[in-house]
This record gives sequence, structure tokens and C-alpha cells, in this order.
Amino acid sequence: MIYKPTDQINIERYDLVEAKVSTGPFRWMDITSHRWAALLEQTLYREVNRLFEVAPETVYWERFGNVLSQVTHQPIYIFECNGQKRGLLLLDDGFTYSMMSGKIPGLAEQQLSLEEFLGKYQKEMQALLVHILRDYERAWEPIEHMELRLKRVTTHQHRARVMLPFERALVCPIVLKHASAGGKGVVRQGGQSRMLLCLPYAAMDKTLSRLNPRKVWAPESIEDAATMPKGEFNSLLMEQKHDVVSEVGTVRIQNTGQDLEVGQVLSIGDYNGQVTLRINGFPMFTGNMGASNGKLAVRVAGLVDDKRPSMVRSGSEFQPMNLPVKR
Repeated sequence: MIYKPTDQINIERYDLVEAKVSTGPFRWMDITSHRWAALLEQTLYREVNRLFEVAPETVYWERFGNVLSQVTHQPIYIFECNGQKRGLLLLDDGFTYSMMSGKIPGLAEQQLSLEEFLGKYQKEMQALLVHILRDYERAWEPIEHMELRLKRVTTHQHRARVMLPFERALVCPIVLKHASAGGKGVVRQGGQSRMLLCLPYAAMDKTLSRLNPRKVWAPESIEDAATMPKGEFNSLLMEQKHDVVSEVGTVRIQNTGQDLEVGQVLSIGDYNGQVTLRINGFPMFTGNMGASNGKLAVRVAGLVDDKRPSMVRSGSEFQPMNLPVKR
């Protein structure tokens, strides 16, 4: 439905709407990754007072053994997914130092190793990771319930074997571009980091199987709509079912009371010889009663608020019908 700028209507905000979202084989995962990235930017700025440009990459599946073989000496956060299997959140050490340097003054001068840093600032890091995982839960809220519960952190690969090597895992990559002051373990100006969220496929399979058949209405920006061919809009309207009602007039029964009887005549007030066409309950067009091909019909005369006559000419025969009204 297209409304005029002067119409007084309530606008409902949809957080899932984005002009252009490129998705891979797991489109629902990609949509939530885009929402997660937007939430992460706000959370990191609020919690660590640092600006990050957060960009999601296409979600893909990989054998867990292959994912774990790429893990180096870095923080590995283990969490429980929907009370079932466990997954991993992988951070690189450069991002970890850079992320916390805005929250912990003098961190770069302390020259801490990764183990020393995680041991000394374990509570601060866990508090931040809870917010990051909570953002992922919020990204799923309009679609499905998601619960990620943080369990522990490790830097050793063999302690992060939360799945069997041949099990499938869904990998959600996030790229974070940031600028930091120089120092040990801190990414310098123009650097970037990758954060990987590794979810157990078995914990997501039922959800994705249920969501995949659902259609996603791709949003259009104003620029795209301006160049959209008319044929596509017409076919879209033709495929939709609309409730069309021809309204001759209004019957006022306040003087009649509740004692309506069979055969009683109710007068229609304010009849001007035209009918009103309501589309899905909204008055849209005015028209004239008549007959076409032996059936009662209405010829559209124009819009309700437009006094100009309609320029559309139908090829079907139409005979106007004048209803007898005593003045």
C-alpha cells in the first residue's frame, strides 16, 4: 500500500530490513550475522570506548577438525549453544589487546603475555564476551530463540575439542577494522582482525530446516524502486489477493433503534450517483454502477480525492445504470 506523506499512519520499525544483503547457502545465518555486526559496533563503543568497523562475511560450514587445525596461540572462548552442544568463539591476540586497551589504561606498557593478560583481566574479558554473545542472541530474537552460555576460556588447541573432528560446524566470520596506539600485541593504525563464531551444526539443523522453506521479502531502496520495471510491480500486484468492495452509500439507523423488521426500508443518505470502491477496507476509487457482459459492474471514474477523470479506457462494453432516486 502506497500512502501520501500527509497520511497519519503508524510506522512499525523492522530491524531486519537492509537494502542489500548478500547471502550464501545459509541465508538466515547471513542475515543474523549482519544484525550481529551492527550490534557489535554499538557494544564495543559502549563497553571499551573504541570505534570499530564491523563487517560480516558469508557463513559457511566446515569439518570441526579443519577449523581447529587453523587455531594458533590465541584466546578460545567455549560456550554452550541452546543447552545442547558446545561451540567456540575465536579471537586473535591483537584484537584482544586492542579491544581492552581503551578500557584498561596503561595496558600497552605492561608488556603482558597472552596467558598473563587473560589471567590478570579474566573478569573484564568475560564480562565483555558475555555482551558479545548476548548481541548474537539479540540478532536472532525476531526469528528464533537463541541461547549462548559462556563456559570457559583457553589458549590451547587440545582443550578446545568440543566436537568430534568429522562433525560439521557453522563458521560465522566477522572482520573488525580498528586503529590503536602502538605497543606489544596491539594492532596498529589501519589494521584489522577476524573473529570466528563456530556453532555446532547439529544444534542449528532443526532451526535452519524449519526456516529454509520460508520466503524472504527482499527490501528495496528508493533508488532501486525508481528503476524497477513496471512489469515487475504489476505482476507483484496481480499475484496478491485484494478485497474489493463497492459501497453505494451509508445507512443511518440511529433513529430506527433495535426493532428492525423484515420488509422495513432503510434510506441511504448522501447518494451522489457514484459508488466508492474500497480496497482492503480503504476507500481508493469512485465509480459508476452499470452492466457489462450481462453482469453488474462498476466503472472506475477516478481516485477518491482526485477530481480528474480516469484516463484508463477498457475494451469491454459498459452500460451505465441510473438508480431511481426521488429528490
